[in-house]
Amino acid sequence: MKNSNSILLSAVQDSIPQAAAGTGTITQALGNTMIIGSGTLFLTEADIGDWIYIKGQNEFRKIAVITSNTVLYVDQGFTLALAASAFHITPASRYKEISFLVTGAAAATVDGVSYAQNESVDFNKAGQTGSFADHYVDPLDIDASATVVKVTVLS
Repeated sequence: MKNSNSILLSAVQDSIPQAAAGTGTITQALGNTMIIGSGTLFLTEADIGDWIYIKGQNEFRKIAVITSNTVLYVDQGFTLALAASAFHITPASRYKEISFLVTGAAAATVDGVSYAQNESVDFNKAGQTGSFADHYVDPLDIDASATVVKVTVLS
């Protein structure tokens, strides 16, 4: 949920920018970069540079080419084959400042790193903690199932 101050509260597994459920399902052979959709709307729901996000596998792949509403190519194959899988699309980040604060009663995981309650972190372009000198490019992967992460994003 994002409010007018660009603050997102996340208490589930998601990404920043926030992912949106894609229409239809996707199939991909193990290691293949071609994704075949069924009932998908790739031409209207995705852009080159966006990310296909498989929440169940907690994996992102960057969209390299979109050839139709039912075929697109990603930068590398997923680690598991996909068969009629639900998917989400995380738009390419346009944010220049991203910070977060763990506000719940337990730790949360962001990009595979656990952060303690009340810990606050700022990200730069490379995903390393630090200043806001550059635009952050890749999506942040948040798993806050046991707590709440308050994310501030400024475009």
